[in-house]
Amino acid sequence: MHFDSGVLFARLRFYLEPILYFGSTETPQEKIDNLYRAYQLLNDTLVDDYLVGSQMTLADLSCVASVASMHAIFPIDATKYPKLAAWLERLAKLPYYKATNQEGAEELAKLYLAKLEENRAKAK
Repeated sequence: MHFDSGVLFARLRFYLEPILYFGSTETPQEKIDNLYRAYQLLNDTLVDDYLVGSQMTLADLSCVASVASMHAIFPIDATKYPKLAAWLERLAKLPYYKATNQEGAEELAKLYLAKLEENRAKAK
């Protein structure tokens, strides 16, 4: 769960914060690259079906919330991150996934896109 708070959520926050709260119209490529490095780290961490073995734990539930939000804005490329894509697909089959992760992630992505568009319109 520390991986989620220290890596996944932190990188998503550093990407979104300037756009959502400070009127930024663009994000430095470095912040986007950091999101993809988080995907790579998580992909490399997955040696089994779940983050810490063959059974789902709180770590999976914690990390999937951030990953779902990241994925809604920056879709995971299954050819580059096959273990991560498979993990997300596995968790997306949970009966509560849509209500607890997907809907919020999609709402965040819509908010992000609307705010980015608004910021760019104001900058013109």
